[in-house]
Amino acid sequence: MRVSILWACISTVSATISLHHRIFHPDLPALSYIPRATVDLSTGQLTSEQDLPEHFAGFIEALQTVDNPENTLYQLALEHEYDTAEALWDFSSVRACYLAQATSQTIVLHFPSSNKAGPHALDYFLSPINHDGTCPLTNLGSTVSTVAALESFSKSISNLNTTILIRNPTIPPSPELRSPPAISAEGEVVKPPPEKSFIQKYWMYMVAFLLVVREYCRTFQICHLLTMDLYKVVAGPEEEAPKRQPVAPPE
Repeated sequence: MRVSILWACISTVSATISLHHRIFHPDLPALSYIPRATVDLSTGQLTSEQDLPEHFAGFIEALQTVDNPENTLYQLALEHEYDTAEALWDFSSVRACYLAQATSQTIVLHFPSSNKAGPHALDYFLSPINHDGTCPLTNLGSTVSTVAALESFSKSISNLNTTILIRNPTIPPSPELRSPPAISAEGEVVKPPPEKSFIQKYWMYMVAFLLVVREYCRTFQICHLLTMDLYKVVAGPEEEAPKRQPVAPPE
């Protein structure tokens, strides 16, 4: 078995934790946990129990009385320090059929804020598993049975690639709060000044715009007059039309 440990900064004094396992089925009474392995927190060494094949043989025997063994879960539990009551242990579950093709396992140990205490929770993962979460298939295309999965896992459990992860609690970012409203000497909330109207805000720009328009109109009018005078100089004065002589009435 290849064991890799990814340690965070912990100051736990040399201690050993115990891991237990069992199967769970809704049609069966709750089975007692059986010791599976121990983990030395000072060295990260995982030591498995020697009689694990016998454990899985007992699990298979317990499933002989159920009609739908595909609903079986495989559970790994963490024994708490100074707490022998199994009902209070933290555990993690995977579908028992995943055991058939598992080649590696990951155990995540969660520590409290004070590293002087041991882990209080764990997560358990197997790989590979199907992306859609379905049970693996046999060579004939049928779903692998739970009994066959337990038998296969009992033979390969000693050769699993095991990764143990240590997780410390993380502090979420502080929320960004709005600044409190200003308080007057009388203890009342200072009301903000009323918002100005559009004209009150931009009257200076409006006056400047009107002045520019006025100057533009004045300049345009002068240019027009100069253009007319220049045309008269070039074309010359306009000839006056001859006056019509009055016609005397016939005698």
